[in-house]
Amino acid sequence: MLLTIIHGLVSLGISAWFGYLFYTNLGPWYSLIAIPLVVPIFYILYLLVLTILFIYAALIKNKKAPDQPSRFYLWLLRQNDYLLMSVLRVKIIMRGQELLPKGQRFLIVTNHRSNFDQMVMIKALKEHPMIYVSKPENFKMPIAGPFIKAAGFIPIDRENPTEGIKSIVKAIDLIKEDKASIAISPEGTRNKGDDILLPFHPGSFQTAVKSSCPIVIASLNGTAQIHKRAPWKKTKVYFNILRTLYPEDYAGMSTVDLAKLSMNLITEKLNEEGLML
Repeated sequence: MLLTIIHGLVSLGISAWFGYLFYTNLGPWYSLIAIPLVVPIFYILYLLVLTILFIYAALIKNKKAPDQPSRFYLWLLRQNDYLLMSVLRVKIIMRGQELLPKGQRFLIVTNHRSNFDQMVMIKALKEHPMIYVSKPENFKMPIAGPFIKAAGFIPIDRENPTEGIKSIVKAIDLIKEDKASIAISPEGTRNKGDDILLPFHPGSFQTAVKSSCPIVIASLNGTAQIHKRAPWKKTKVYFNILRTLYPEDYAGMSTVDLAKLSMNLITEKLNEEGLML
C-alpha cells in the first residue's frame, strides 16, 4: 500500500511539473495536456521499479534461505504486490473473510490457475503473514524467485519424497512456533487445462493434521485472465473463503477425506461462479 501511494503521488507530481512547464512556456491552456500524462508516467515509473527490483534480486540471489520468515521481505513482497495489482488493474473481490481464524495460525488450501494466485492472496490476506509452499521452479524466476526465497517461502519437491517430507515438517514447525500461517495448493502444479481442478494430493493436509491447526478452504477464480486483459482491461478476481475446519471438525478424518472435502467445496463454488479461463 505504501509503495503504491508513493508511486501514485510521484506520478501526479511529475505530471504537475510538466503542466507547469507547459503553462510557463506555451500558455495556460497547454497546461491541460499534462493531465492525461499521469497514466503513462505511472507505467513508465513502474518499469523503473522493476529495474531496481531486478538489480536487487540479482544481489540477493545467492542469499541463504532464512530459518524463519523474514518480516522485511514479506513486507516488501506485499508492497510490490499492491503496486503490481494496481498496474495490472486487478480488482480483488474477497468474500467470507469473517470465516478466517482469529488470533491463531492456519493452513489455507486453494486451487491453482495462474502465477498471479500467490500475489492475489498476499494482497488479500494482508493481515495474516503467510508463507507459501511452492514448487522449486518458482524460486528460479528472475525477480520473484530471490525475493520469495529471502522471505522464507518453502520449496517442495514432490518428485523427491525425502525432501518433500522436510518441507512439510518445516511448515508444521512454523505453525507450531506461531511464526506464520501456511498456504499451499494441493493440486501441486498450475492447472492449465479445462478441468475445474486437478487431483488434490492428500499429503498437502499433513501440515494441518500434524500441527492441529485450522484448515481454511478457499477458491480463486479469474486469475487466469489477468495476463490476457492487463493493463488495457480491468480484471475481477474472486477470492472466496469457503469454510474453516478446526481440529475438532476434522478429528477422525484422514488426509484423503480432507482432500475430497476440499475438492468438493472448491468445485461447487467454481461451478456456481462459472470458471473464468
